[in-house]
Amino acid sequence: MASKEETLTLKERCAFGTAHLMNVLCLSGMWFSYILIFFTKVIGLPDSQAGLILLIAQFGGAVITPAVGLASDTCSCAYGRRKIFHLFGMIAMLCTFVFLWLDCLGCKNASGGYKVLYYSSLAIVVQFGWSGTQLAQLTLVPELATDKATRMQLNQIRYALTTIGGLFVFVLFWILISKLNNNSDPSDITASDKNVFWVMALIISALGFVITLPFQIWIRERSPQSAATKKPVKLNEWFQKPMFYLSICGFTSGRIITVITQQYIPFYLLDSLDMPKTSIAIGPLVWYVLASIAAVCIQKISSRIGDEMTYFCCLMLMFESVIWLWAKPAVQQISPTIWDQYSVYIPIAIFGATGSSLMVMNLTYMSTLTGSNTQSAGFVWGIALFSDRISNGLINIIILHVTASRSATFYRYVLVYINFGAGAIGLTSVILIALLKRREMNVQPHAHEASALLNDSHNVQVPAVNSASDITASDHVGLASEPVLNFQSNKTVHKRMFNTMENQRTAEDSQRALELLMSV
Repeated sequence: MASKEETLTLKERCAFGTAHLMNVLCLSGMWFSYILIFFTKVIGLPDSQAGLILLIAQFGGAVITPAVGLASDTCSCAYGRRKIFHLFGMIAMLCTFVFLWLDCLGCKNASGGYKVLYYSSLAIVVQFGWSGTQLAQLTLVPELATDKATRMQLNQIRYALTTIGGLFVFVLFWILISKLNNNSDPSDITASDKNVFWVMALIISALGFVITLPFQIWIRERSPQSAATKKPVKLNEWFQKPMFYLSICGFTSGRIITVITQQYIPFYLLDSLDMPKTSIAIGPLVWYVLASIAAVCIQKISSRIGDEMTYFCCLMLMFESVIWLWAKPAVQQISPTIWDQYSVYIPIAIFGATGSSLMVMNLTYMSTLTGSNTQSAGFVWGIALFSDRISNGLINIIILHVTASRSATFYRYVLVYINFGAGAIGLTSVILIALLKRREMNVQPHAHEASALLNDSHNVQVPAVNSASDITASDHVGLASEPVLNFQSNKTVHKRMFNTMENQRTAEDSQRALELLMSV
């Protein structure tokens, strides 16, 4: 039977890439970039209440995501165990997302506590929709593709369409903020810009629902039995795998870099640099342009220099942009002409390119981790997204509860220290992953040699006897000596195998070889 990746047409691959476009437009584009701006500058909520809404939403999503993953793993719906949750997620976001960008219905003049409850409830429903659509796509990668190259290509298509969707969001926002409110303050976002946000939310939620439908129409799920090629990993066994923790750490660090950058670049441009409000459309637009270019090129780079080296180089570039922002005041004092107001888009572009590259690599690591264990892929991705949302929620609530005055350097330091810390975690993870892979590569050849020697030990054949009359005197001697010969042959081969493995493997590997001999 042909493998699934051989039968995937271009139409099916592109349909797979559309699965999360509603998430891209509504969440990755608008929610992450503008929800804090909307709550604090348009609705007028205090920073602490805006942070609390975000924290509740992130914690709600963190709890919902593993639950949705487990439910999709055990679901036996004829429509498709992944696609049914994807469909429910699309409907949930379509019905609730717009209301996040309107005044509190029935509680416009109520206290802040009611508004926190209102917006948090809507945000949790949106988080459920986000989890359903995101998990459906991510868990289908190892089911649709069993080789690394095809998985990376599917992740590339996914991320390329992510950046295209993001570009659309920021171009749309740029047009709306420039044309819809000519009488509003050109230097800042205020309550008079409220109609820009809800019109934009209405457009992108409706459009996102429509352009995500190809996934529902053209993608056909494989049964978990046909996808599995070996004994499935039990849920508790995942927590015994070092690669499980390292892959999730790398994934979470990449998500922190992309999410925090998206959320606080608008504040940095408006409050720290006093740039015009159109800059909060231009900045993310630059971010996504470079992200789209990097997503297309990353597979070729990775195939030439390797996954870990590609990851390392991306982190080094990201650290350079962090140093760029950190050194900005000193550079301006030395030579003001080197750093003008618009040169800030250079580190933003680097953040976009490195962030998208890191996420493509992290998605590939996670898809490789689950491999053919598609029956528990939803659980693994649920834990990864749980870590992502808890981490980003805690970081946001800490940032928004800082009591220090919002000086011109505050949001610059947010971008510098958070990205540096997340990058350090990612760097540690990829180094440990590389060491773990190297160890596994050293162990596997010896395991194959042991297996071959064991097969040789069982190749001694006993001659067949049809009847007692066929046995001559010499046959009696031969048959009598055959078990001894067989035993001696086995003993010799076993001794060779043990000596080979004892000399070439570590003490731990030698112990495993001894256990293998005892079982034989």
